[in-house]
Amino acid sequence: MDPGRMDRRIIFQKKILETNSLGEKVEVRREDLFEVWAEAIPIRGREYFEAKQLIANFDMKFRVYYRKEITPLIGILFEGRTYDIQSVAELGRREYLEILAVARAE
Repeated sequence: MDPGRMDRRIIFQKKILETNSLGEKVEVRREDLFEVWAEAIPIRGREYFEAKQLIANFDMKFRVYYRKEITPLIGILFEGRTYDIQSVAELGRREYLEILAVARAE
């Protein structure tokens, strides 16, 4: 992989969850953990109607240097949009990570 392609800054964020009155865990905010250089690759964007509302999803692929702290339990902030990590795959022997993430905008 060409490190020159890692020309975008992304921020990894910890999801802060609280239990609501129904006993469900809900995300109330996010706290910044660390910022890294990444390659950002748009995969697709789509719009659809759900429950009489227009929903838009933005799927992205990020490639970053390997860090063991990166798991699907944290999120990403990129260009003002918050992404949830769907999967993390190791490329090489702890050299890089390929992250598939989705942002939901309503």
